[in-house]
Amino acid sequence: MRRSLFVTCLVLASVASATGATASASDQGPDSNDKNLYVEGMFVATYQRTGLFADVRARYRQALYAHDHEALHSNFWGVGFIEQASPVFSETGVYAEVQPASFFRLTAAYQLVGYFGTFNTMRTATGCDGAQSLSATDSRCAFPMTGVTAAGRADHGHRAWVEALSQAQLGRFHLSDSFTAERWWFREDWAAGEGATHWINEQLALPQRRQDTVLTNSAMAMFDVLPDRGGSNPHLMLGAMSSLNWAVGTGYLNHRVGPVGVLHVPEWRGLRDLSAVLMVQFYTHDRYARGPVPFVGLALSVSTPNFVPSALR
Repeated sequence: MRRSLFVTCLVLASVASATGATASASDQGPDSNDKNLYVEGMFVATYQRTGLFADVRARYRQALYAHDHEALHSNFWGVGFIEQASPVFSETGVYAEVQPASFFRLTAAYQLVGYFGTFNTMRTATGCDGAQSLSATDSRCAFPMTGVTAAGRADHGHRAWVEALSQAQLGRFHLSDSFTAERWWFREDWAAGEGATHWINEQLALPQRRQDTVLTNSAMAMFDVLPDRGGSNPHLMLGAMSSLNWAVGTGYLNHRVGPVGVLHVPEWRGLRDLSAVLMVQFYTHDRYARGPVPFVGLALSVSTPNFVPSALR
């Protein structure tokens, strides 16, 4: 199966604003060729949180070694360019990745974060240390999801992160887990002003310090309802996913869990790995989004063919 589906789902699961760290098609790495160059994109719409988000990447990957065993066949090292954008912010950067075996991958990246100043962002707050213990009505670290909260500000910051992705297949069952450690920071004279110490990360729906560390974890268990037969044959998976984000500086945690469905077409009219992911998650920990209304997300992703034969050979 295409492990890209795991990563696409994990991205959607790992963020509270329909904005993820990775959109990954053809995630098995080099297949028929030992070198791959392609462009992939994921486009997401959600109910609750940011609403719209796009993730576009240009990837180059090269096999580390040749091996026929399924657990070792999909190995590579790679580099790439990443652009992530929503109506309120963008994140532009580069990354490097290494997958020594089919079941494990490490990625490291840096992104320049820019807030446009639209829709009353970037938003700042006060009294956010220990926000997890505050009640939903407490005025400290106020974070309403609707209404005008502040004058629009434009500013830029930085994000550096590392990700460890593990995945396994047991018959028609597929398991995957993604853990990231991230560092976010803005300059001391940021647009929020000298008195502002905290801001709202619209991507992860977290109140954070001006300089903060964030840990995330996304896990998923899926079952092949329609097994992958290749070509233009549909591949359908159903399962459940969990997503957790924690800001270390403020001690704030949010978590969601719920069902997910994936429809995947390996190849269609020259494109590959077309997939649609529908997710419904219920909040177990989130001061700002509790209640019966779940997080609903729809992601569409696609990848171009390999450009290496025509471009580099």
